Amino acid sequence: MKFICSTLLLFCFFLNQLLSQNINDAGLWSTFTLKKEITKKATLIFDQELRLRENYTQLNLFFSNLGISYKINKRLSIEPSYRHIDKYMADNIFSYRHRFSVDLHYKYKIKRTSFALRARYQRESKNVLSSKFGWLSEKYFRIRGQAEYQLNAKISAFYNLEFRYQIFVPGNDALFNKRWHRVRNVVGFDYRISESLTLGLYYLHQTEYDISPIETSFISGIQITKKF
Repeated sequence: MKFICSTLLLFCFFLNQLLSQNINDAGLWSTFTLKKEITKKATLIFDQELRLRENYTQLNLFFSNLGISYKINKRLSIEPSYRHIDKYMADNIFSYRHRFSVDLHYKYKIKRTSFALRARYQRESKNVLSSKFGWLSEKYFRIRGQAEYQLNAKISAFYNLEFRYQIFVPGNDALFNKRWHRVRNVVGFDYRISESLTLGLYYLHQTEYDISPIETSFISGIQITKKF
């Protein structure tokens, strides 16, 4: 009951934040994930994602992500990954990007409630062969906390909050580096269709601040995860 009351309070706060912001854009993120257990400690993970923007009317990007999760112990795991991104630009061309990241995951469970913390360091290069700064990588640190509650044998509800810290962006004035500049709030549900197949639905609110005007995005998301 305490968890339910806390979740309702968080949801009301989240809803108030949504209503108090000017709507800049709405989009859709759709993700298909494959997971294959290699050993008892290592799992191979492949993600394919498509994102729409401009109120669901325009392609934003799609990416392919390949990573491997390795369990250090029962609660702690590490996950290095590579992501190839095709981002659609305003001049009707694609910007090709390469991202390398390392995630550190910590998870703790109490009965039907679980808490998770993810710390990520990422480097991303844009237009390597066609840009002045192509060989220089953007560098970010991201931290995300999540609470999840198992409603029944098939359905769980979750809320997570993530902050992104900009370490370095090529060509930027130094004043715009070394700062927290983006926050994400996400609420959603996971439905376990079978032992190997899960459907996730979520709503994401993202704000990029320290810029003018402040950019706010409202994202509807769907994720299908298949385990082998």
